[in-house]
Amino acid sequence: MVELAKQAKAAGAEVVYLTGRIADRKDATVAELKKFGLPDADNVACKPDLGTRTVPFKAQWLQQSRDDGRPVAFFVTESRRDIAGVQKLGEHQCLLLENGFSGTEGVRADTPIFPHDATPQ
Repeated sequence: MVELAKQAKAAGAEVVYLTGRIADRKDATVAELKKFGLPDADNVACKPDLGTRTVPFKAQWLQQSRDDGRPVAFFVTESRRDIAGVQKLGEHQCLLLENGFSGTEGVRADTPIFPHDATPQ
């Protein structure tokens, strides 16, 4: 993920970290991103509070960004739940960075998965 963010920035992309963490944790989140040397580490979008559900928040944020004329090229995450929810609530390009903690939720068949696995979704 770190290398992908760096490559995106080097290619001229704006990197935004859309997180399920609440706004009160933003400073700690920025510090963590900076520790890993991530580009645009201050560009973090957090949920307003604990009462806000993560998947709808992320889908709404992506839609608002598009409506504001700043569409997100790719929503990248390791969470199948996040991707499935975002895909259900809108047409957004998603990339799944699959690992042992990705979950089991189904994602659209056209979702790129890294590392590539030939198992049908």
